[in-house]
Amino acid sequence: MHAIGQDRPRSHDAMVFATHSTHKLLAGISQASQIIVQESETRKLDRNVFNEAYLMHTSTSPQYAIIASCDVAAAMMEPPGGTALVEESIREALDFRRLGPEPPGVRRHRQP
Repeated sequence: MHAIGQDRPRSHDAMVFATHSTHKLLAGISQASQIIVQESETRKLDRNVFNEAYLMHTSTSPQYAIIASCDVAAAMMEPPGGTALVEESIREALDFRRLGPEPPGVRRHRQP
């Protein structure tokens, strides 16, 4: 979600699709996940085609508790609190990575 936020640069031609395992990162029940889409500068998502494709691969007996947990997780990520949580998590992860030795054969990204 961080890389495809509203204020992030968009690809010129390609739309970006990401699946997010909500149950691993937020308050989602086990098996909860979301599909996140960032439109490109030139292409827009055809929601009707996307929804038809999605419905072909989903259950006819949805588990509404999982869906509700995705709604809660999405609400948790609304600005300003959600943005602050993501930024803080990324900063902490980067700080943690800087504490340890550099693994052999791995080149670490350096902030300018």
